[in-house]
Amino acid sequence: TLRENHPDARLIVIGNCNIKGLVVQCLKNAAAHVGAEYVGLHDIEKIGGHPTVLGMEQICEQILQGIEP
Repeated sequence: TLRENHPDARLIVIGNCNIKGLVVQCLKNAAAHVGAEYVGLHDIEKIGGHPTVLGMEQICEQILQGIEP
């Protein structure tokens, strides 16, 4: 639907750092299938499974690095 309504939009799939293996490969394949980019997160600081303030900054930095032209 996004491609139909916004054909020039840049689609980005962000992979959680907790997913591994086959799930990551499936996300990458799905992203490629619809013409989206995949950015996989890694080494995010968390407490109780949720990003800390530092973790949120790490997410931001990794996404920005992953989508640089």
